[in-house]
Amino acid sequence: RRFMLPGIACRVVGGCEHRKELFFYGSGFSSFFQNGLAGLHGPELPLEMFQLKEEYPQVALRRAQVGKEDLKVQRMETFCTHPNHTHLPAGRMHPSCCVARTSDPKRWECRWHETLRKAQGRTTSMWFQTAMPWVKPHEYNFAATDFTPNYMCTPQAMANIKLAAKDPRDLRFIVLMRDPIMRTFSEWSMFALGWGWDHEPDFLKKMHAQMRAFERCNATLFHRIDLVKALPDDELFAYITQCFRGKAMEYITNSIYPVCVLGALRFFPKEQFLFLRFEDMKKMHAPGLLRLLANFTGLHTDDEIIARLQGERQCEMLNARKKPLSFGKDKRTVSARANLSAAMGEFEAFFQPYDELLSELVDPNFKWGADTHRLSADVLIDAPGSKKGRGRGKGLGTGRGSREERPAAGYRKAIKSAKAEAKAMLGDDLQLLRGKARLAAIGAAKGRGAKQKAASTSTGQFVR
Repeated sequence: RRFMLPGIACRVVGGCEHRKELFFYGSGFSSFFQNGLAGLHGPELPLEMFQLKEEYPQVALRRAQVGKEDLKVQRMETFCTHPNHTHLPAGRMHPSCCVARTSDPKRWECRWHETLRKAQGRTTSMWFQTAMPWVKPHEYNFAATDFTPNYMCTPQAMANIKLAAKDPRDLRFIVLMRDPIMRTFSEWSMFALGWGWDHEPDFLKKMHAQMRAFERCNATLFHRIDLVKALPDDELFAYITQCFRGKAMEYITNSIYPVCVLGALRFFPKEQFLFLRFEDMKKMHAPGLLRLLANFTGLHTDDEIIARLQGERQCEMLNARKKPLSFGKDKRTVSARANLSAAMGEFEAFFQPYDELLSELVDPNFKWGADTHRLSADVLIDAPGSKKGRGRGKGLGTGRGSREERPAAGYRKAIKSAKAEAKAMLGDDLQLLRGKARLAAIGAAKGRGAKQKAASTSTGQFVR
């Protein structure tokens, strides 16, 4: 059995937890890789720290004669200096660690927190930001993971990943891609409306500015897919580095996937990648999705794991207990949604050459269109030629669209095959679980409908 242990991120006030985008290999604001493998992986920690929720045995707390929060901070110094954890001579600090000081509270990558002074009387504290699990060869059978879309558009990060691997052929990459137009709108909604990082409230103005900037970045290669494909490695990587920064709020270039995919395929063969459309994964049930991922990665799953996750309403987006973070229904997006709907043809024309390249690189049937616009949207966006409200479920229009717009049969057949395999393994139990899920969803929808009606009656509007 082979399982996954993701890396953890730690805080100066103690405590570590799973976190996405650790940026071990580059493309973020840190430079862990430049510090060498020791700085990359952190000190050797107890494997218990990598579980979903770390437990603190009462025996350890009594032995330390401190509270849980004090113990979290104290053990950091042990991890950073004791030879059992650093594999260095006694007293030497591990290269991934640093000493935070109250005299320099905003030092980048080694920040101080006033809680340490106020609650524990400290003026310095030793800690580290990230760590990966250490094991002896063949002692455990698990895969360590790190995930961020930034790697794909950072040639140096892909080179670092290959360089650090014991055998690059063992690596597996899962690439999840969303309808590029709807991904652009979703990211803008989050940063402009949800988090307030982007201070430009006009969606179209922002997109048009980024479209022009991308064209100016290299006018010769703009929309010239034939030229991009013919670039030698060093020129392709230079183009990606110059024009695809992969940072937050780069809405347009973050949605032009195939150029970065082309670069990644110069490092690793296509067989090491699993390309998935967000819109297909959104419709999948846990059995098909988990077995698809298990078959690709070699990670273990079984009927018991699948049944437990279904009971917890995980790994099924349309039936999830915890809904994905979304700002698409914010009342401030009303005009932006209208502008997007009116400019859909312009966006489709802009992305078309890159959509064609993606189909060529991944699969001829890997396409975007009116169907994916509707299914990918957080709210219903009327695509040209579509009928408003067509499809099942508010905000998830799934109308069939024209023959040209439908996801092609080959790709859908592969997804359908994975579902059929899971169904054959679970039999009637799967149908029973689906029936219960539908009843639960219907009941929840009725409950939300009643609340919305009551809210709209009392306030004149309802904002989720």
